[in-house]
Amino acid sequence: DFRKKFPRSKNKVTVDDLLSTSFLSSTDYPQALAYLESLDDRGDKLNATYQRVAYAQAAILYNNGNYAAALPLLDKSLKFPSDDGLRAAAQVLRGEIYSVGQQYPDAIAAYVAAARSARQGGVSREEADFEQKARYGLGYAYYNTKQYERARPQFQAFLSDTDAKPSDPNYYDATLRLADIYYVAKSYPQALMLYDKVIVANAADKDYAYYQKGRTLGLMGRRDEANNTLASLLKTSPNSRYAEDAVFQQAQLSFEAGEYEPAATGFSRLITN
Repeated sequence: DFRKKFPRSKNKVTVDDLLSTSFLSSTDYPQALAYLESLDDRGDKLNATYQRVAYAQAAILYNNGNYAAALPLLDKSLKFPSDDGLRAAAQVLRGEIYSVGQQYPDAIAAYVAAARSARQGGVSREEADFEQKARYGLGYAYYNTKQYERARPQFQAFLSDTDAKPSDPNYYDATLRLADIYYVAKSYPQALMLYDKVIVANAADKDYAYYQKGRTLGLMGRRDEANNTLASLLKTSPNSRYAEDAVFQQAQLSFEAGEYEPAATGFSRLITN
């Protein structure tokens, strides 16, 4: 325990370098944190290590679903913001934890701080990635609190970023949320364009895109197109969780058009099932 016994040694910097390397190569983060917290004067090098080790342990706890234990460690990591990318990572993780707990005002504050941290100084590839995660998380936090006008630019920025790729599992999810925002705002042509984008890409939530497209076309008075779109949903995804809603929408369209026989068939099908 050289550093504790000889705190004023001229070899202090060398010892700090060795300790930092040792802690970062170890996976025993709790022990590393306990040792670092026991030092009266850590210095910049060990404070930077503390930031990284605290975040690493918080990430492990987060991945294990232990959010209550992860949050205090993220706060500790943020007290020593030596690395802007790591600070952004910690703030994104705080946002994720608050979002899981539906504490959206806290989540919004965390994501806003993450985006700010990621943009400070020269933005590295890692920091750009955290800015994207912050946009996505912030868009959802606003969306879930029905602040659609604030959510829209976040999803737009996420999708228009040069790093945005269709291979990202969040790409088409963000596309759908942006489409839904246009749908709520009754900007139906923009919503249709985005729903079609998801359908053409054969993305994971294509069934939802079909369903929403059908509803949108119905609201635009394009009944035949709406019916055909809902039929496509039932044909391509017969076991979709939106299948019954699609049958109801088809029956409703027939009823509103005065076509009572197919409407009755549709409603009866729902009752039978």
